[in-house]
Amino acid sequence: MKIFKTLSSVVLLSLLLTGIGFSQENGRGDFLTRAIDKSVNPSVDFFKYATGTWMENNPIPPTEKAWGIGNLVQEETYARLKGILEEAEKTKSPKGSSEQKLGDFYFTGMDSVAIEKQGITPLKPELNKINSIKNKKELYDVVALLQREGVNAMFGLFVDQDQKNSDAWALYLWQGGLGLPNRDYYFRKDPRTEKIRSEYKKHAARIFELLGENKNGAVEDADAVYQIEVFLADSSRKLEDLRDTYANYNNENVMPKHYEACFIVGHLQRFPARTAF
Repeated sequence: MKIFKTLSSVVLLSLLLTGIGFSQENGRGDFLTRAIDKSVNPSVDFFKYATGTWMENNPIPPTEKAWGIGNLVQEETYARLKGILEEAEKTKSPKGSSEQKLGDFYFTGMDSVAIEKQGITPLKPELNKINSIKNKKELYDVVALLQREGVNAMFGLFVDQDQKNSDAWALYLWQGGLGLPNRDYYFRKDPRTEKIRSEYKKHAARIFELLGENKNGAVEDADAVYQIEVFLADSSRKLEDLRDTYANYNNENVMPKHYEACFIVGHLQRFPARTAF
């Protein structure tokens, strides 16, 4: 019993010292406590009670549509990455080292003069492949190549843990191919959405002009792209339907139902992975 009392005293003392140290280090306690707005009755509005002070001290920036603690973490991450890249760029590192590769990569992306001078030349091999498509097989080949380049052409493709078996990895196919945020933007009739669609078509036409098309040709190409996207959007599930994780989960042999997608996945194996540097 005496040993038990001694151990209890040691544990209690440790907790007290830890609490004192934490309080002294942080001044007003942990960040969750500092987020609370004690002027709000939690039984009336628990969300405002739990986050009111944080929201008051962290208004949504005018450049953002939403803001939260995740954004602060992301901003800090970006700042750290930027610092690493800038340091790698100005440091003379051994050829072939990770630092040299990072520095060259960052310099290449920031050299706007060279980028403007090159124009679309670096993209011409991919654009030529697209222009040369004459049948479905060639379409599948090009889509597979684009997927290997990280372009989610027509659909999304990624590997992640199986949602019902965390010990296994699964290949996921996900609806995609849309330039607008989601399918509803293609079908809603309200004035705001109609304006967004109109501006989106103008934007697409401008991109084709930058690629070298004349004005009329650019408008025609943009309309063709838009019609393809409307077709894909019409086959896409609505946002509210995508909330149903059980309906999203289709662990099956998809070949009979989604032959084209599986054909493209098979094509991916024909092309070697691209080396970043």
